[in-house]
Amino acid sequence: MSEDLADSTIQIPLPKLTQLTIEQDLEKRIRSLINQKKRHSLKSYYKDREDAIESFHRLLQRLRNNNLNTSDLKQALNDFNDLTGSLGERELGVQNIDRLLENPHLKIMRSLRFLLFDETSPLRDRIDGLLTGNEHLVGGSLGFVSTMLFLHDSSRYNIYNSGVLRGLRTVLPDADTREAFTGEDYQLFNDLVKVFKDRFSLKNEEVEHVLWAIGRHQHEE
Repeated sequence: MSEDLADSTIQIPLPKLTQLTIEQDLEKRIRSLINQKKRHSLKSYYKDREDAIESFHRLLQRLRNNNLNTSDLKQALNDFNDLTGSLGERELGVQNIDRLLENPHLKIMRSLRFLLFDETSPLRDRIDGLLTGNEHLVGGSLGFVSTMLFLHDSSRYNIYNSGVLRGLRTVLPDADTREAFTGEDYQLFNDLVKVFKDRFSLKNEEVEHVLWAIGRHQHEE
């Protein structure tokens, strides 16, 4: 468990990978779904998504160096959204970019630098700062905040949205998969997604869509 989670007010223990039990039939269906998507319909999508994540990561290094303008950020977000929306699934992290960019340029850059690069503050405090605190951005929901974290470091962070949460609840029905409103909630969600990701050996660019698809299939049954 991370240091941030260890001293949080959430006292519900996170499941360990060795203790995680998934109903056998559900696990077989999940693995079949993953293999089908990797082999066929989403193979090229996952590759494009991997490339987009790497490109966005390089762009965020310009943010760290105070060398990023709003138009380049807008174009990068639009490109990522076009890729995400190519499946026609609006729950997959699509953000209201125009509303976000109504915030002053300097405020956007300052808030994002605080979120992504200020390691002196615990993650939960940085998230709360953008959601409800001094670094709040108009239009900056947890979906946006988690997307920026994911694009900054997709090995450590996962995108939060209702579709992914629905899939997580399907896979881990006994875990605390509360709807997230705070930094602490997000950390709990993120650690649970990591458990799922490790269990099924998913790559960074795959996990969000796989969980979304699991939740959708379960809902349709």
